[in-house]
Amino acid sequence: MRLLRRDGPEHGGARLPEGFPGRWLSGISLATAPVLLLAGELLKAPFHFYFPDQIAAHGDRPGRLFWAYSLWFLGLLMLWPAFVALAARIARSRPWLGRAVGALTIVGLLVNSFYEGVNYLAFRLSEVSGEALATHLIEEIYPRFSIAYALTWTDNLGWLLLAVGLLLTRTVGVVRFLCILPMAGHASGILKGFTVGGVVLDVLLCVAFVSLAVETARDNENR
Repeated sequence: MRLLRRDGPEHGGARLPEGFPGRWLSGISLATAPVLLLAGELLKAPFHFYFPDQIAAHGDRPGRLFWAYSLWFLGLLMLWPAFVALAARIARSRPWLGRAVGALTIVGLLVNSFYEGVNYLAFRLSEVSGEALATHLIEEIYPRFSIAYALTWTDNLGWLLLAVGLLLTRTVGVVRFLCILPMAGHASGILKGFTVGGVVLDVLLCVAFVSLAVETARDNENR
């Protein structure tokens, strides 16, 4: 905790902007989104990573997989206020970088939302028509071109520029920069399951974002 305090805004950073989405909503987003992502990923833990195993796991444990993917998707939805606020903070002193961060992170969320829709369809199809048909559908979808596939890189680059922008604007120090940066390597796509590396990245994001949420709440109380 002492290391995070030294890494905080009081040692060179700055407050989040007062405008939309506001400090309270931004703080709630920072506090809840990474925890939801971590919870969703942990619920996938007993099952293998690739889509045939995920569909089979849904057949065996539909309730567990429902909550795993639902919590993950809710975590993605809860990220947008944090992304908007942090991009606005970066844009104060580095306008073009802030705009790039805002655009890429939001597009990345939209792309991941598309994947979650495909996940939902695959699980419902497996319930109605069987696992074999659902697996065949995903096998057919994977090699086909879509705009979402073409934009998958926005998620990775968005996290990279977010971490760099927060460090350059002294919103975070090196410790939290190193906690956020690895999210640029987190797997995204259709029916992605559990990996130890993914959980580590989620935990690091919790450290960075939840501590920022605490500082945002303290800043609100002191105003």
